[in-house]
Amino acid sequence: MALYRLVRLLLRLIFRVVFRWKVIGADNIPESGPVLVAANHISLLDPPVVGCAVRREISYMAKAELFERPIFRWFLAKLKAFPVRRGKADRTAIRTALEILKQGGVVGLFPEGTRSRTGEMLSPQHGVALLAIKSNAVIVPTAVYGTNRVDKLFGFIPIPPKIYVKFGKPMEVSQYEGRVDKNTVAEVSVQVMRQIRHNLRELELYRL
Repeated sequence: MALYRLVRLLLRLIFRVVFRWKVIGADNIPESGPVLVAANHISLLDPPVVGCAVRREISYMAKAELFERPIFRWFLAKLKAFPVRRGKADRTAIRTALEILKQGGVVGLFPEGTRSRTGEMLSPQHGVALLAIKSNAVIVPTAVYGTNRVDKLFGFIPIPPKIYVKFGKPMEVSQYEGRVDKNTVAEVSVQVMRQIRHNLRELELYRL
């Protein structure tokens, strides 16, 4: 996709020059096979920041309202985004994500389901665990730091904040194959959030 590659190239340049973007653990993203990139969510900037840090093409769910206008629908489709109706279980979005994973693709998700306004991590939704178990995709727990300060750039912060992305070790879920009961999905969800928190703590140490 020419447009995808062009937008990605331009954004990577902006992130590196303006925000001194630092990516750690990019090699933890498998070079092939189905992958779920699961990250904390603190800013609208998180999807492009994480997506540009992944060397493979990555698909994201985007709120369905963004697809209502034809030009936005066309543009988002070119960027490999697909719609999801928030606030309820969107079976169409789940099927789309599963199809991408079953074809060996990469899907980016935020387990919290929405942005944290405080920077503190929220309780996880179960979408990441459910998709991973159903598709046997590996989960790469990912930490994002600094993006929530970008919206203050033109207000109170004279120097653009530095942005960090850290990819943790891939988590295998093959031992849970076929087990999509409530307890198993909840257990995997908690494990994913625990690893994201671990990566955030390591980022704090790295920054020191």
